[in-house]
Amino acid sequence: MSTAQISQAMGNTADWDITQVEFKKWGYEVILCADANEVSGIVFSSVLWAVSK
Repeated sequence: MSTAQISQAMGNTADWDITQVEFKKWGYEVILCADANEVSGIVFSSVLWAVSK
């Protein structure tokens, strides 16, 4: 499955970070999809936690 096929299946991918990682040694690829808003929220929470320490 390609990144284009995943994007088509997901529909609106504007709010998603899609990353394709190739493992040439093993002959396969991994496609990672993450909700951009969720990632931003996790990063923001982690930064606030670190600053409050």
